[in-house]
Amino acid sequence: MDFRLPNLWIGGTDEAKKATLGPAGLPACELLARKDQSSLVRRELASLLQRIPVLKRQPLATALLGHSEDKDDPMIPLLIWYGIEPLVGSDPKVGLELARVSKLPKVTEFIYRRLSSDDAGRASMLSELTKEPDAAKREATLAMILNSARGAGKLTMPPDWAATAAKLKAGGTAEKPVTELSALFGDAEALQSFRSQLSSATLDTPTREKALSVLLQSQDTATTKLLQQILTQDAPTSLRRKSIQALASLKDAGTPKVLGALLPKLSANELPDAVNTLASTKEGSKVLLQAVEAKKVPATALSPFLVRQLTAFDDKEINALIKSAWGDVNAPKADLGERTKKFRELLTPAALAKGELAKGKMLFTMTCGQCHKLFGEGQNVGPDITGSNRADLNYLLENVLDPNAVIGKAYQLNLFTMKDGRVMSGVIKEESPAAVKIAMMGGVEFTLPQPDIAKREVSKLSTMPEGLFDALQKEQVIDLVKYLQSGAAGPAKAGTTVPGAIEGEGLKVLNKTGGNAKPQGMGGFGAEWSGGSQLWWTGAKPGQKLTLALPVAEKGKYTLKAALTLARDYGIIDVSLDDKPVATGWDGYNGPKVIHSDELDWGTHELSAGEHQLTLTITGKHADAAQGYMVGLDYVKLEKK
Repeated sequence: MDFRLPNLWIGGTDEAKKATLGPAGLPACELLARKDQSSLVRRELASLLQRIPVLKRQPLATALLGHSEDKDDPMIPLLIWYGIEPLVGSDPKVGLELARVSKLPKVTEFIYRRLSSDDAGRASMLSELTKEPDAAKREATLAMILNSARGAGKLTMPPDWAATAAKLKAGGTAEKPVTELSALFGDAEALQSFRSQLSSATLDTPTREKALSVLLQSQDTATTKLLQQILTQDAPTSLRRKSIQALASLKDAGTPKVLGALLPKLSANELPDAVNTLASTKEGSKVLLQAVEAKKVPATALSPFLVRQLTAFDDKEINALIKSAWGDVNAPKADLGERTKKFRELLTPAALAKGELAKGKMLFTMTCGQCHKLFGEGQNVGPDITGSNRADLNYLLENVLDPNAVIGKAYQLNLFTMKDGRVMSGVIKEESPAAVKIAMMGGVEFTLPQPDIAKREVSKLSTMPEGLFDALQKEQVIDLVKYLQSGAAGPAKAGTTVPGAIEGEGLKVLNKTGGNAKPQGMGGFGAEWSGGSQLWWTGAKPGQKLTLALPVAEKGKYTLKAALTLARDYGIIDVSLDDKPVATGWDGYNGPKVIHSDELDWGTHELSAGEHQLTLTITGKHADAAQGYMVGLDYVKLEKK
């Protein structure tokens, strides 16, 4: 039955007022979509796409996509996309035809993303792209395909890929993206190219890390030996961490031995990565637990969250090592009231007054901070506890001693047994038919291809099991609770200056290879910024540098300290003093709030009197960060030894 289009009369022509949606009305709707000057009419027509049989939507969608004047309309592009998405998904050829006629960039991008999400659509796009005469359009489309392919798991090589790749490279500008796609498709020559980049000590860190991400997505097992070698070399800190993390995804019999030997030498940042990687296999778990038993690794490095993962192996030797090296997992609560009373008697105001905040913060980093954020530090596996009712001891004890009382679905522990025998656990961050992205303790994220998962279980228990306080000594519990109950992390009151601070906004800019650096008032974000302002570096891109003059009054040995800003559109930076690295891979991301970092220690240095150079280099951004790459420097300090 035909029925009249509801609102086309608003501002429309007489033709619009007569249009109906039945079989006889579809051609009239298509004509209106081509010729009517009213955006309101086109908006109503776009909303009708979802009410038309899928196979009959193309003509109307084609007409609507021809109006470039609708590209910034807040509704029309989205309405068109909602209407054509099933059609694009079912028929890549039609999707390409719609993309070809589209004058709405947002819809074009959505079409390409959808086509790029599966093997058939991706193959069709790449084949069709070889016929595109416009080099700029060809490169832009290739970039969209590549961006969609990244993170999508292991890809299937399209038919006749060698010939397609050669045609795409013919223009000379597509060499890099085509080589990366070839590697993601499993091409041996392309994979070797990225292995060479990863192992090259002469290349910059971002290039080596990008190579690693490509090899990791390709599940290139030959990469494992390179990663093990990197860990025995003097490699950049961020690359070492990513290498340790990657070894959890690339199973190799030699990994437990290599990491086991390194455990006592690893930094505080590297140790959680190694713990997670070792815990992913039976062999690694045994090496890890033996190191804990031998006191080469503190027992606090194994959270209850991770120990529960180890029990999923259902291995007698592992279970015995857990009991002897760590303790009982989720020992039944004989009486929650008695346990609460025990810790209330321990955590008296007098005892907490003697607690040490610095030690408490260290314990937080090793335990709670592996899953939670506090004052902008920690990980996003569990809820951010900065704004929680931490000052109330009853609240803290209730959540720590009985964490399974109330469990949010978003924080349920998922256990994955992989077909190669690995066991991975974490909180689900993203899921698609192709892969599952999980966040593990320590904030490390892994993408697990769906076809590689043998079994998946959702725990009925919280990601924070009972036993956190039981694994600590009494003094440690006091220090940890004192830090958890502390009121603020900022160094100063509003508008005041940190003693000894050299204000970032007062530093002389010696050179910058991109962007702008200028003072920014920070009073609207809180009271933590020294002097109420910072040096704000904006508009720069990865690889670009900002060099500042750091004045030194007299020769001597100094500890260099600094405080920076974290926000949703801030980037990752490396820092050097007189071309010597002092910080690598410092991540300025925090979402959604703008917050102040704690005072950072950038090491002790022998400095001559005069002007030295402090250089900040943007190396990338957090996966969740907005595309800003900004940097905020509150102050630096030089403390003479």
